[in-house]
Amino acid sequence: MRWQDRYRGKLVTPQQAAALVKPGQRIVASLSLKPREVLLEIAKRAGELRGVEVVSHWNEDYPWLHPGMEESFRVKECFVLRPSREAVRDRRLDWVPVIFGLYDGVRHSDGRSSPYHGADIFFLTLTPPNTRGYCSFGHAHWYSPTALRTAATVVAQIDPGLPWTYGDTVHLSEIHYLIEAPPSQPEAVPPALPVPDPAEWEQAQVIGALTADLVRDGDTIQIGIGTPSEAVMDFLGGKNDLGMDSELIFPRITQLIAQGVITGARRNRRRGKVTTSCLWLYPNDPLGRQAIDFIHRNRNMEFYDIAHICRVPRIAANRNMVAINTALAMDLVGQAVIDHLGPTPISGPGGQVEFCVGSHYSPGGRSITCLLSTARGGKASRIVPQLDSGTVVQVPLSYIDYVVTENGVVNLEGKSRRERAEAIISVAHPDFQPELRRAARHLFWP
Repeated sequence: MRWQDRYRGKLVTPQQAAALVKPGQRIVASLSLKPREVLLEIAKRAGELRGVEVVSHWNEDYPWLHPGMEESFRVKECFVLRPSREAVRDRRLDWVPVIFGLYDGVRHSDGRSSPYHGADIFFLTLTPPNTRGYCSFGHAHWYSPTALRTAATVVAQIDPGLPWTYGDTVHLSEIHYLIEAPPSQPEAVPPALPVPDPAEWEQAQVIGALTADLVRDGDTIQIGIGTPSEAVMDFLGGKNDLGMDSELIFPRITQLIAQGVITGARRNRRRGKVTTSCLWLYPNDPLGRQAIDFIHRNRNMEFYDIAHICRVPRIAANRNMVAINTALAMDLVGQAVIDHLGPTPISGPGGQVEFCVGSHYSPGGRSITCLLSTARGGKASRIVPQLDSGTVVQVPLSYIDYVVTENGVVNLEGKSRRERAEAIISVAHPDFQPELRRAARHLFWP
């Protein structure tokens, strides 16, 4: 039977797709590019469903994120985003710590638990099929390729508005049910994380310029979400033959590719290619539509499952791998807080931990941690003597290499606790340096 005939036989309505969910089942939805109408239809069945486990990263608001639906839906969040923060804080929603590179489906098949794999039903959105019956995961693969291949049932919404990207694809024969949707506008989706504050963005420009000075021609770079780390993109225009290997890329990156700054010409792996899992779009970004068009059917852009992209051995195999990421706070020995306020998760580690670690094992590699030195309009220091009790640290101090604030650059590698404290204090805001020095004397000197 031709795939075109099978396609027609798999078509269902959103209501019919929602009716597939049974009490007690475990359903997983794609990280982004969710089939929203289907999920809302499932939520409407709250009165007849009990104990349904729902797993995703909640980048949009859904009824089960609010009080009153706990008996029907046990909701899990693997990366706390703005719509789910209140529910996580109030402990109505369970946060699951994840390291992307471990969840490639192999550990699940070995009998170990995985938040994304082994779903009773997996819901996602795909492009229309090509002439051979293959669909693309669009501009945001994340964990969809492996979640799809380990699920008992797969329901895919077909969206003609998504760009076709090379890398991981899926054949229609692997999809059980299909829903057709009108074309979307990916660049207009509400932000999963807040759009950077203009004042904060201006302050981060110094950090961006200092960070760019640490990037050499021919380096392969990764840039994580966060105003301080994202600011580096505006200062890479004078570099030559950079490579890009990152869990996600931004529209500004597509401009740097078009300008010949990022060529991948010196990469020892996937030479000439950009490897990633997602094009990250802030809404109303004037570069958003242009970036979508740029990646569409661009053979030099390869999008893969996030578990592949974030595998530490794969990252480390890149020569001159430079990881550039943001921290929320740091203590005087260099412990970096990246996704918690005290004991409460407000985001997730993403690929930061793995790219930080992998870059250290890369020949010629470096890890750069960027942070604004103050918070609350300059009233509080993000560099503190010691972190509050219960604060969760995702990046061990042993893997903190370069630290960049708007006050300078230091390298902590090979330094003693006293030397680390002195270096970190030197890049703290000048208003807070005297009290940090007094605290350091108390902590680290006899």
